[in-house]
Amino acid sequence: MKKKFNEYLIDDDSAVTISSQMMQVISEDKKASWLACINPHSYVTAQSDYHFSVALQNADWLIPDGIGIVMFSAISGEKVHQRVAGWDVFYELNQKMSSGVGKTAYFLGSTEATLEKIKIYMAKNFPKIEVVGTFSPPFRDSFDSEDTSDMVRRINAVSPDVLWVGLTAPKQEKWLNENINLLDVKVAGAVGAVFDFCAGNIQRAPLWMQRTGLEWLHRSLSSPSKLGKRNAISNPIFLYFMVRTWLAKLWRIK
Repeated sequence: MKKKFNEYLIDDDSAVTISSQMMQVISEDKKASWLACINPHSYVTAQSDYHFSVALQNADWLIPDGIGIVMFSAISGEKVHQRVAGWDVFYELNQKMSSGVGKTAYFLGSTEATLEKIKIYMAKNFPKIEVVGTFSPPFRDSFDSEDTSDMVRRINAVSPDVLWVGLTAPKQEKWLNENINLLDVKVAGAVGAVFDFCAGNIQRAPLWMQRTGLEWLHRSLSSPSKLGKRNAISNPIFLYFMVRTWLAKLWRIK
C-alpha cells in the first residue's frame, strides 16, 4: 500500500509483500521496474538535490529504510507502520527466486574484491540463482556517457532477471532513474549497503537493535569516519524538518 510522505509515495508493506510484488514483475513481460530506499540522510540530501528527489519519486517501490522516516510520516500525514530494510527485501526476493530454476542476477558497483565475495555468498546461500555478471565501474562522482553506455552494454549482454546496484546514494538512484528504460532487466534495486553486508565487509546490527530502530546507531559506530560523520550532519537537519512540520501542523489545528 502506497502512503503519501511529503513529496514521496512510500510502500507501507512488509519485505515479504514487496518481494512478492517484484517476483510478479519478474514473471511478466513488462517494462523494468526498480526499487529505492529512503532514510533520514537520503531525505535530507534530496532536499537540495532536485535530480535525486525526482529519482526517489519515480521509483516503483520506495521503502522506508530508517526509523526516522516512520516517525516523520506519523507527523506529516499518512503514517507508515514499519521500517523495511533494503537487505530484508534483497533476502526475501532471493528466497523466492530460489524456489524455481533459471533465475539470474547481476551486481553493479563496489570493488572487484567485494564483488568476488558476493559471488561466493550467493553460491553458498542461493545456489539456484545464477550470478550472470558483476562489474565495478570507475569511482567517480558522476558517470559520463561512455561509462553509462559500457555499463548498459554489459548488463544487456546477459539480460538478468534482477539487477542490484551498489553505487552509493544518491548516485545509484539517479543512475537507475536515468537509465532504467535502457536496461534489459525485469527489476532493479538501488541497495548500496547490501553489497557490504553480502560480502561480510560490514555486519548488520543485532536483531534487538533492528527491531528497536537503532540499526542506524550501530552502523554509525561501526563506521565512524564515514557513516558517523554523515549522520552527525544529516540527523539534526532531519530533526529540524520533523519539528518544523509538527509545529506547522499544530498551528493549523489552532
